[in-house]
Amino acid sequence: MEITELIKRLRIEGERYMANFITKPLLKFELTGLNRKVYKDTDAVWRYLFYYKTDVNNKIYRVDNPNYAVFMLDVDFEEDMQVRYRGYINDNEAEIIALDANSEDANVLASFTVVAAGAYKYTFLAPKGTKALYFPVYREVNIGRPFIDIEVSLAPVILVSGNEGYTDNLRNMSVINWQDMTVKQLRNNLSGVELNFSEPIVFGGGAKELFRMMFIEKNVYAQARLDLYRRHRQNAKGYYPLKTVELDFTTYKQYDQTVILMGTAEKIQDYINSLGSVKYDIPVSSVADAKKWDFDRIPLTQGIYYEIAETEYPVYFTNYMLVSFKTADVIAGESKGSGRTQSPGQVNNDNLSDNHFFRCEVKGLFTCNLKFDLTIDGNAVARGASITLYKKKPGDTKFSDLTAVTPGLGGFVYNESLNITTKSVNTSIDIELEAEEELLLIYRESVLENHTLTVSNFEEMNVQWPSSPSNIDLDVADPVRLGQALMDNITGRQRQYIVEIEWENEADKPFKLIAGETLRGMEEACFHTSYNDFNKWLVAFGYESSYEDYRVVFKKRERFFTDEIAQEYNPGEVSNFFIESDVEYMYSNIKTGYSGKDIESVNGLLEPNGLFEYTTGFISHMKNEADFSSPYRADSIGIETLCWLRGSTKDTRSDNNVFVAHLTEQEDKYVTNRDIEMISSGIRLFNAAINPYYLAIQNLALFGISGDQLLFSSTDGYRRSMISNGVNMYQDIAVADKLFYPANGVFELAQYEDLPDISKANGLIRLTYRGQQYEGYTKALSKNYGRDKTEQCEIMLKKLGDG
Repeated sequence: MEITELIKRLRIEGERYMANFITKPLLKFELTGLNRKVYKDTDAVWRYLFYYKTDVNNKIYRVDNPNYAVFMLDVDFEEDMQVRYRGYINDNEAEIIALDANSEDANVLASFTVVAAGAYKYTFLAPKGTKALYFPVYREVNIGRPFIDIEVSLAPVILVSGNEGYTDNLRNMSVINWQDMTVKQLRNNLSGVELNFSEPIVFGGGAKELFRMMFIEKNVYAQARLDLYRRHRQNAKGYYPLKTVELDFTTYKQYDQTVILMGTAEKIQDYINSLGSVKYDIPVSSVADAKKWDFDRIPLTQGIYYEIAETEYPVYFTNYMLVSFKTADVIAGESKGSGRTQSPGQVNNDNLSDNHFFRCEVKGLFTCNLKFDLTIDGNAVARGASITLYKKKPGDTKFSDLTAVTPGLGGFVYNESLNITTKSVNTSIDIELEAEEELLLIYRESVLENHTLTVSNFEEMNVQWPSSPSNIDLDVADPVRLGQALMDNITGRQRQYIVEIEWENEADKPFKLIAGETLRGMEEACFHTSYNDFNKWLVAFGYESSYEDYRVVFKKRERFFTDEIAQEYNPGEVSNFFIESDVEYMYSNIKTGYSGKDIESVNGLLEPNGLFEYTTGFISHMKNEADFSSPYRADSIGIETLCWLRGSTKDTRSDNNVFVAHLTEQEDKYVTNRDIEMISSGIRLFNAAINPYYLAIQNLALFGISGDQLLFSSTDGYRRSMISNGVNMYQDIAVADKLFYPANGVFELAQYEDLPDISKANGLIRLTYRGQQYEGYTKALSKNYGRDKTEQCEIMLKKLGDG
């Protein structure tokens, strides 16, 4: 028997069965199978700069419009088909058109005009014989392909909750284990309360045969939905919906008389569990805001850094010191000097070799600063020794041509007990250089005698100069657009699930995301990130997500724990109440701020926006630490120093990082928000409002479950920064309010008591038991509707009684 024929028969006979009863069965189930035909890239063609309209002769003609494109989809409908289209139309004269061939000469079978211009979801019935669908797309808004879903309904088939009165053909067609149907309201960690249905469902009779045929045709890719309804206590009111359950064909089990399937959670959760950790390359151009960030650069110090090995060196009269090049923090293509390793060896007084550690690369006068800190030990004859910094001009060929920048740093002190001379050099010198002039470091003896010297206690050696970089325009992305692109990648469908962020206040809206490759100035820059990283960033900022009707909605965590009374149970409606402690959200130590901060550069050592750690005073036999750090960085020095590498081919680990910037929107651009700043060693830095201290404040109601105070422990960033508003970011933090107490109330409800309305389920459950009033948030509430019986319920207590 064909699937469609079986469905028609099941539906007709099921409805006939339901009509035979004055008192309807307690539960009713409706089954819908989904046979989706989703277009492939090979089925579709884009045409640009126009859209189509229809004329009185059922033909199409073009309307030129540079902002439009037409999405032309090949189909082949042998019956009327319901089509869902989600796109954008900016002119309500643009039409969706069904044709009998994919050609401008084809006949129009149907056309559909959306009355209201703008983004929309539009469902229409494409007639039998449709061979092509033409969709208009307003290109400036909807970049990329639109969402199209061709859906064939396989019923609904009514599956009732008992076998009484069945005809022989329909016997055992119902959900056989209907008395086990338990609906649960479960809190999804620290976000919203969701309906859950996870018991295996046993189907028999015609339903079993239907699923068997679907599995043969589609195997684990088959899709079906079960809608569960409960009869009103006043029978005349009919049924009200309890839960929609997506059936998971990866759990399919077929026996002689039955098929067993599990109900799955929200489908989006399956996508996230499977692909949430996958890193995707999202082109910046596909998610960039129309406005750019006018980045006012940070005047950091540029420099070249050296090492002098702490070891023994042979010496004969005049010698080059071994000065090893370590690293350079300079703006690519704009460096005023170049560094290299100065090799050790004897100086040829009459023919100088090409040996130096620094060279001036700019025309005109250049001023830099040399810092030098080490100790040298020589033997007894070295009492007349000196260390001298020399300047070598173009054309200098002899030692006598060199210019001493510093007087001989002599005065070695003789240590009689050790029979050595010692010199400690700790100096900071401003030096003026001209083009192609070089710096050399030379050690000289006053006697012509071979001996050795030893370098000990080397601290630092560097050449530094200030930078004055010009402002640059940077592409930035609104977090919603990046989140949507990640969601589209893990689902493989454009806008199947819509990502939304309900910012708690206007000050949060200017948060923008910047790709490391954008800072580097790379062509075709991409965000390299995952959905899980995106989610963890928002959690670090105090947001959680919930799934609401094909939407993923991020809200401030406290909005999932509201003061509204969701349900109140009076004395006599609650039994077997008790309280038990719950340390799931009790943390001994908490990390907040940003992981992955670049501290390899010398400038990076001045960055305060790193990782903060707090202790709470909670001690347990189990390790219970929490990491609320953001994988997206907010270090303004990291942003600046990556911009230094624009034009460089050097690869860094920061290229794949994502950065957050707190900006202010102006008419035609974004500018850096400097309402408050951080000051590190005289450098004024932005992103102060999202410093780790303030992230701890954003999460304080949650962290406060662990104790009455967060005790600052450490930071991996700069320890002596200040905030311009006078707040000490390294202080301990007092807790004013707790999200809830570390205790649960456990109880049972009377038989006929219902669970709270799911629309209010994030509110408080209030109950009175033995004269004490308790309040708490749903952790797990469950009710068996087949037997009209509640099971054990659990709430996270906000009020522990009347005292």
